[in-house]
Amino acid sequence: MCGVLAIGLGAGLALRPLVAQPDTEPAPPPDWLPVLSEDPSEVGFAEHAQPILEWYCYDCHDRATRKGGVALDGVGTERELIEHFREWEKVLDQLEGRTMPPAQADQPDEATRQRLAAYLRHVLETYEPDGPPDPGPTVSRQLTNLEYDNTVRDLTGLDLRPAEQFPAEGGGGEGFTNNADTLFLSPLLLEKYLDASHRIVGHLEVSFTRGLVWHAEPVGERERQAWRDESTERLKRYRHDRLAELEVFVDDASQIVRYLPALYRFRHARLADETLTVERFAEREGLHAVYLHGLSAFFEEGPGNGDEPVARIVAAWRGLPEPSADRSVEAQDAAAGPAAAAAAEIMRGNVAPLAHWFGDAEDKRSFVMQAGYGRFNHMPFAYNNDQLFAALDEPRRNELKRLQDEDWLRREANTDHERDALRRMLGPFVRRAYRRPLEPGELDGLVGFFDAVREQSVSFEEAVRQTVRRVLVSPHFLLRIEADRPGGDSATHRVSGVELASRLSYLVWASMPDDELLAAAEAGRLDDDAEVERQVRRMLADPRSAGFAAQMLGQWLGLPEVARSDGPDVEVFPAYDAALRDALVTEARLFLAALVREDRPTLALIDADFTFVDPGLAAHYGLAVPDDAAGWARQPTNDTARGGVLGMGAFHLLTSYPTRASPVLRGQWVLGTLLGSPTPPPPPNVGELPEGEHVESLSFRERLAVHRANPSCAVCHDRLDPVGFAMQRYDAIGRWVDQDAAGLPIDDRGTMPDGTELVGVDGLRGYLLANRDRFYRQLARKTLGYALGRELQYTDRPSLRRIESRLAEDDRFSTLLVEVARSYPFLHRRAAADEHRPDEDAP
Repeated sequence: MCGVLAIGLGAGLALRPLVAQPDTEPAPPPDWLPVLSEDPSEVGFAEHAQPILEWYCYDCHDRATRKGGVALDGVGTERELIEHFREWEKVLDQLEGRTMPPAQADQPDEATRQRLAAYLRHVLETYEPDGPPDPGPTVSRQLTNLEYDNTVRDLTGLDLRPAEQFPAEGGGGEGFTNNADTLFLSPLLLEKYLDASHRIVGHLEVSFTRGLVWHAEPVGERERQAWRDESTERLKRYRHDRLAELEVFVDDASQIVRYLPALYRFRHARLADETLTVERFAEREGLHAVYLHGLSAFFEEGPGNGDEPVARIVAAWRGLPEPSADRSVEAQDAAAGPAAAAAAEIMRGNVAPLAHWFGDAEDKRSFVMQAGYGRFNHMPFAYNNDQLFAALDEPRRNELKRLQDEDWLRREANTDHERDALRRMLGPFVRRAYRRPLEPGELDGLVGFFDAVREQSVSFEEAVRQTVRRVLVSPHFLLRIEADRPGGDSATHRVSGVELASRLSYLVWASMPDDELLAAAEAGRLDDDAEVERQVRRMLADPRSAGFAAQMLGQWLGLPEVARSDGPDVEVFPAYDAALRDALVTEARLFLAALVREDRPTLALIDADFTFVDPGLAAHYGLAVPDDAAGWARQPTNDTARGGVLGMGAFHLLTSYPTRASPVLRGQWVLGTLLGSPTPPPPPNVGELPEGEHVESLSFRERLAVHRANPSCAVCHDRLDPVGFAMQRYDAIGRWVDQDAAGLPIDDRGTMPDGTELVGVDGLRGYLLANRDRFYRQLARKTLGYALGRELQYTDRPSLRRIESRLAEDDRFSTLLVEVARSYPFLHRRAAADEHRPDEDAP
């Protein structure tokens, strides 16, 4: 019957002929076995397929024996087969790859094998689950370490990476760290979140006019004192500039020649019209009302006795006759003219003493600035705050108010001003941090927390910083929370716009939504699938799409394991060090990010014609380095051993032992990771590669052939070894070599169980491209599982088929992500009230 059934993580379902023939003539099947129809739609499971499976497979793979951990006899209907679709995809993969039944067991004839495979493929690809669509379980989940770092980066503009201090994460579901079932808030992680919030707000400046300002370097008391001084300086400078626009200076004697008689005329005009204001009079005369106000106040309050220049100017004014209704305008000007001329003369000869008397200023501009700052309430040719405020138009008046309030808040408490300032700066920040509009009362709660902190004699700025920390440790920041519909509606429903915005941003960017995406969500535009597609394409072109490349593609391919690796034995590979490891990881990260951002075909993962190198890595690979090369640059890979992930040293390092490259590990990585067809771990008694004098003259390939002679080993090695051999010209650190460690020539040929000949890495690339349907299926499954943050279930099969089909029509990363974003489980959620339903058996 059958031996060990080698079943991995997935399988290929492509409709392709099974051309290879068994090594031995198969025994004739019993007469009672049914003959399968060539039309898979006419085949029934119980009456046709199950008897064949029972004859060839159940001896080893029933519930009593469970060889390889696989039992097939618990399935009696197509519905049950679909519910366990992962297991049956593996069965199909083994059947098509001719690895099951094993060579020493009875084999079905070729027609039976072909028709059984066609039937299983038909069921897996066409079966529709009963009942309404089910988006699967929805669980609130925390940000992964990478998502946390990226979110902090986009929230503050600083690449602080505090999550580097967080505990390591495990994978789950489809193998990603964002799986909801493996994410949990441990006491240690909560402590790290608190530490991270301290570190983050250590970079925060609180500015009334600019809001929350983030600085690349941590800030201390010296910087805060400098900001307080700067706020005062900005206020002074603003007053100075506005006064300068009014063309009023202490040494401009011509102004007093105009304004002193005008002020005298205004006093006369008031006799006829008590309602006349300085403003109306100034507008009628074409003068500055504030200047008239200030001059009037100065003449009324200034010293009128003594020999000081100021007293002499005031005395000249006060010596004018009192206003009289009988005095004509001409008579008024005639009386005021000598006083104005005298005041002007005093000014011309006493600029420095006047400036010194008013503000110890050395020039007219600093005199005006100091005067305007309010050192004296009233003085000639300068203004106090109220007078300057009245002279400005609305926009400039608002700016003056903001500057005054900032200076006030920097230096002294004022509760009303503080709360207004806090609301203005905190509202937008919290909306972005929570990735949604604020609920009624949420901002009030934060203001109340601020008040409580402020009552403890904490400064305004420090109280704001503590409030920001509270936001950073809130569940609304740390978790991705989705709400049920109001009113207790438990039906499956489409997620809200802002929930979809977060789903999209964490899918493509592994980070928070930006303002454009949130605005589209709040306006209801994400209800339109066309807008969803437009947003996904926009986000892909953004450099932040490196988040998808790092968190989804990188984890899928195993890049984090390389980054954490200690690497090979440096005595065997002296060229290896941490710098080389980091360069290999950087090459892969830059490559994956470029594929996504440039919207390349997904198959470019296999056959791209470029990579990224710096001078050191180029030398390591033996590539030509331009004379002017500096840093990382795109490098064409035509006519070289590089190109795509198969040529990248990071993945050679990943699939090697400390002292040598491993064709078995490489075969497992290619088949399991790229095609979703891994083999199981070796059985406990499998043994090691042969050693001793009788094999010392053998190449590694020949030693492996001795090992593979064991039938229990051959079933896996027949699939793995040809793939690994095709990559044998790469050593453990990614260099291209012609001889193995023993100095023997490398034979990089292999034959797959289906008869396909592989010659070197180019032959392997050709094999993968020929099996692109299996690659698309694996990529679609991994991406959808990553997007949903859970293991896929049989109800996701229709969505997977659509994604695979679209990739086959238009192979682009945008196609992949748009179809995932428009899939039913991504757009919908099952309400919490429905979660009590028993889950179908997870395949």
